[in-house]
Amino acid sequence: MKGREGEVWQAWVAAKPAPEMIETLAAAGFSGLYLDRDGYRDGGAKLSAEISGALNQTPLSSDNRRLLFFDLTASQGVLRARHTPGEWETKQEAALHPLLVVWLHGCSELEGAPENNFRWCSAQGEWRIINGARRPKRVTLEMSFASNFAGNLWITSPLLSERLRISPAGRALSRTISIPPGRHTIAFACDAGRVMVRGESRHLVFRVHNFKAIPAE
Repeated sequence: MKGREGEVWQAWVAAKPAPEMIETLAAAGFSGLYLDRDGYRDGGAKLSAEISGALNQTPLSSDNRRLLFFDLTASQGVLRARHTPGEWETKQEAALHPLLVVWLHGCSELEGAPENNFRWCSAQGEWRIINGARRPKRVTLEMSFASNFAGNLWITSPLLSERLRISPAGRALSRTISIPPGRHTIAFACDAGRVMVRGESRHLVFRVHNFKAIPAE
């Protein structure tokens, strides 16, 4: 379901280059993947070619050519044979339990290009950071904030608490924090003026640009 942990995990995997995506899926225990060509402007041609090249495999196809299936069992076996049991366990942990960020109420969908993106946020809301691993993860959170009207932004949580002055010029933020295992909610509130757009029903107040969670270990 959209906005749930499973959807965020899938988006994290799908954003990887094809060889890295295949390796991550194999380490996570998947024995195959299918591609719905209707989800791509080019009919999945580019991604299908990249996956076929990485696997040296021609996919199975549904009768209407919409769905393609790639077998990962051989790739999984080769990958596992290259690692000791301890290394394989570490690789599985990294594939199954990456740090996930779920943008909850008050946060809109991601817009822009992968290298320069943003999401709109309302006057109040929250996002959640999920560490499904068995140990804390140390990461550097990087992002910038911008609003059409000057105002204050408050970020509140046990992990990260900030008061920032934001404006159309933008305000960068970079903090290295330790995230314990579990789910952690970060709340925000902003008193900048609402952006009024004809036909827009969302409550648009400020934007989060180019959010990144970079491993610091």
